[in-house]
Amino acid sequence: MVLLLLFVSLWSFNTHSRGEIVKREILALWDSTETDDGSYTQGPIHLYLEPILNHYGLKLEYVDVGKTFPSKLSSSAYLAKFRGVISWFTDDNLKEAKAYQTWLIKASKQKLPFLFLGDFGFLLETPSKEFPKNFINKALNRFDIEYGGSFYNNPLLFNLEFPIGKKDLEFERALENEVKEIRIVRGLGKSSKPWLKVSIPSENETSWPVIENTKAFYVQSGYEIFVNPTTYQVKWRVNPFKIVEKVFDARTFPAPDVTTLCGRRMLYIHIDGDGFINQSQVDQKSLSGDIILEKIIKKYKLPTTASVVVSEIDPKYLGNPGTVESVKELFSLPYVEPANHTFSHPLSWDMEPTLNEKRIYLSEAKARAHRGPIVAYKIKDYVLDYNREIKGAMEYIYTALTDRTGEEKVVLWSGSCMPPREALQITEASGYLNMNGGDGRLDNTYDSYAGLSALIRQVGPYTQVYTSFANENIYTNLWEGPYSGFKDLIESFRRTELPVRIRPMNIYYHFYSGERKSSLQALEDIYDYASSQEISPVLASDYIKIVHGWRDSKITRVSTDHYRFSNYGHLKTFRIDRENTFPNYKKSRNIIGHNFHAGSLYVHLGGAEVTELVLTSKESTADHIISCNGFVDKVTSSKITGISRVPFEAKIKSGGQDVRLTGKQVGPFSLAKLQEGD
Repeated sequence: MVLLLLFVSLWSFNTHSRGEIVKREILALWDSTETDDGSYTQGPIHLYLEPILNHYGLKLEYVDVGKTFPSKLSSSAYLAKFRGVISWFTDDNLKEAKAYQTWLIKASKQKLPFLFLGDFGFLLETPSKEFPKNFINKALNRFDIEYGGSFYNNPLLFNLEFPIGKKDLEFERALENEVKEIRIVRGLGKSSKPWLKVSIPSENETSWPVIENTKAFYVQSGYEIFVNPTTYQVKWRVNPFKIVEKVFDARTFPAPDVTTLCGRRMLYIHIDGDGFINQSQVDQKSLSGDIILEKIIKKYKLPTTASVVVSEIDPKYLGNPGTVESVKELFSLPYVEPANHTFSHPLSWDMEPTLNEKRIYLSEAKARAHRGPIVAYKIKDYVLDYNREIKGAMEYIYTALTDRTGEEKVVLWSGSCMPPREALQITEASGYLNMNGGDGRLDNTYDSYAGLSALIRQVGPYTQVYTSFANENIYTNLWEGPYSGFKDLIESFRRTELPVRIRPMNIYYHFYSGERKSSLQALEDIYDYASSQEISPVLASDYIKIVHGWRDSKITRVSTDHYRFSNYGHLKTFRIDRENTFPNYKKSRNIIGHNFHAGSLYVHLGGAEVTELVLTSKESTADHIISCNGFVDKVTSSKITGISRVPFEAKIKSGGQDVRLTGKQVGPFSLAKLQEGD
């Protein structure tokens, strides 16, 4: 069979025509006095809501309003770059509450949609004195919200009404019989409608704790999430997907997508170096690293980013010539990407950790007395040095352990995975990619989308990419057992595929998983499951660059159903969250295929730096790739060029028929002769 022309070079429009830039930035207001470490990463927006926003292609810029009120918020030009604003305060005691109230009044003139979650932040002047109602409502009325001034905490008095039904109000956790308190707040104007009403008949009061209108969306504290008082696990009460869609029109533009490559769910695997030199109980003689090498990596032959802790391997410290040879064999495999898990494995990356962080890694007595950094491997006369942990360790890996050159170099953060600005600056200045942190999961134990993590952590101008899922240390109660617990990752894979594909598959573990038979069996079960799915396997460096492409993507709306994409780099998928929509291949450029999953259209991009996508309601008869397992640059008659990490295969729509094509090439390929599969 001959594959007809897929790559269209002719078009009927000027590719430089002007259009409207789709705004993807959301202004996130937070209060640093509300978190233990003064970091936005411990606040509810980052922990719970940002993963949902990221799914729709929305990225956040965090501004701390907790200590002093930032002057840049008063700039109309600054506010103009945002699609909308979110606040989610956990108390009502902003230190500059009057300045914040005044700013809300001015900001309302920008006509930016606001999402108010939790507390308003400015009801109190001091912990004991509340602002007058009329002062508060000068701001809130601008958003068609009115504060009633009353507060009730006797749930026996409450009656609940669900004007829109319960589906989006009891998304993961019920409200019935769990409402404990209510602040009187109501909507104003014709556009305001309550999602929920709580009435107190004995007081002749009614509150709308969840309000939707054309200017803002409001969800009162206690009605947005449920926090288990024993385990502190969080579940959504309101449906965060529905709220993000309504407030920010999140389904009205194509979203850059990090879950899918060429129509298939991505899989990436990365290993932290800890425990490579541990003796394995599997055969009572081998190193755990050698067990993983022989029984997992060589068996499955999937693209893998494997790291080492240099002080574990280097014979000058804890290693020996045998460990060096084992790692050299590992790094010689063509499907293994070497990576750096630091020199001494810092547990805390702060030169002077907080008391809370010390308590995580030290006993209570030692925590109070300890001074200075905390590292896992005690090296004589060594003081934590970011350059040595990052550049020095990388140089050792690429001189003593492998002779590869010209590849991407990856740092996988250790311990707390919270590198400070200085460490990230060294990493980016050296041209290294970096990842780790996040520890997301969605399974039978942590059964909430609130358990997933955001895509990135931003530290000034520097970006840390989070992993897609937690590693086995989390699933095994910090390696105290059950050692088979990592098998629950399979459930996370299932729940993040349907009803919404919100994450790629990511197998993330340590070499010490080779210590025990049950942990090794869990890994085999996970690999077997992943291998049984239709996947596009990539390296961790690929995924990191794809996330960078998500961050940098520029979307221009040229006209209705005509979009231009640029600055997307390694990212090759855009998602449109509606059915009965198809690419118009005659008018589009750099679109090599498409398919559908869970009601969304996934569009596959080729290798060009600019893409034009024109959508139509009519299904195209043009030949196109339905799915494949590689990065495809270009498709022309009987020829596909690109890169695959495993033997290339593709499912093609050609002449109205679905045809499966296979090839033997791995790495850069040009399939001049394709073989039709079964």
